[in-house]
Formats: sequence, structure tokens, C-alpha cells
Amino acid sequence: MLNKVVLIGRLTKEPELRYILKG
Repeated sequence: MLNKVVLIGRLTKEPELRYILKG
């Protein structure tokens, strides 16, 4: 699950999206 968040976060380069995916 973490890998997906990191991958998406790196692709989008947006912390906001990472927070939404995490929560």
C-alpha cells in the first residue's frame, strides 16, 4: 500500500494527493 502512495506521490509530485490517498 505504501508503495502505491509513494509511486503516485512521485508521479503527481503533489503532497495533497498523497494525503488524500493516505487518509
